[in-house]
Amino acid sequence: MENVELINDILSVRINFKGAELSSMYNIKDNIEHIWQADSKVWARNAPMLFPIVGKVRNGKYKVEGNEYLLGQHGFARDRMFELDELTKTKVVFKLCSDDESLKIYPFKFCLYVTYMLSDAKLDINYRVENTDSKDILFSIGAHPGFTVPFNSNHSFEDYFLEFDKAENADRLLLSEDGFLSGERVSSYLNNERVIALKYSTFSKDALIFENLKSSSITIKSNKTDVCLKVGIDKIPLLGLWTLPGANAPYICIEPWYGVADSVNSTGVLAEKKAIESLGVGEQFNMDFYMELL
Repeated sequence: MENVELINDILSVRINFKGAELSSMYNIKDNIEHIWQADSKVWARNAPMLFPIVGKVRNGKYKVEGNEYLLGQHGFARDRMFELDELTKTKVVFKLCSDDESLKIYPFKFCLYVTYMLSDAKLDINYRVENTDSKDILFSIGAHPGFTVPFNSNHSFEDYFLEFDKAENADRLLLSEDGFLSGERVSSYLNNERVIALKYSTFSKDALIFENLKSSSITIKSNKTDVCLKVGIDKIPLLGLWTLPGANAPYICIEPWYGVADSVNSTGVLAEKKAIESLGVGEQFNMDFYMELL
């Protein structure tokens, strides 16, 4: 079995065992697939979970207690096979724990649980990290779901927009050409605004990255359809918005993050990484967000 399905009268949801990755969120009534169907020519993922880092570490390396480790972009969890911990018609829990292989590239013991719960038109998602080590553990975690835009083949990507539930005043954190925080920002990129128009040119210099937003949600909308898709981002410290520059592909990623890529002048010491999380012995960390049809 490669995946499991959760289903009700409104939504059919599929999640893969590999990476506990959401691969389908099918709108039964409107006959719309809302999750990007991985295209290897553009972006070969659907909605990966990012752990134990978000983005890249410089030179693919980082240090813990003076020892150096190699780790690829967004970490390893998205490429690991999870175990099934619980399954009902509308809820599934996946589990991944540290092992000899993970300890070679990430020197902390942990268990990671990923829960999907379907209720009416809403999919609640929880990432739970448990520290099973005898010391504090360091990590970042985030979501990277790709959403199909446009919803209708008669529409275009640029017929759509993103709308925050609160007016935002926020700088845009800029990335270098190789995907690291450059240290530069566009001041007041959002200036008491709720709406970001979806234009491919907006992403010509990679992702839009914001921190400490006030909004609890962001919604994909168009004036050409009544179908809307809301993503919950309440109290999550960083948000990335991305579609592959130059690809003009029919998707947008809405990415809530606890963590972000290294800066161009990073020391490589994991404990000094921007937005890194620290979890005490025996403690748990929870990240909650959702996707909801409106």
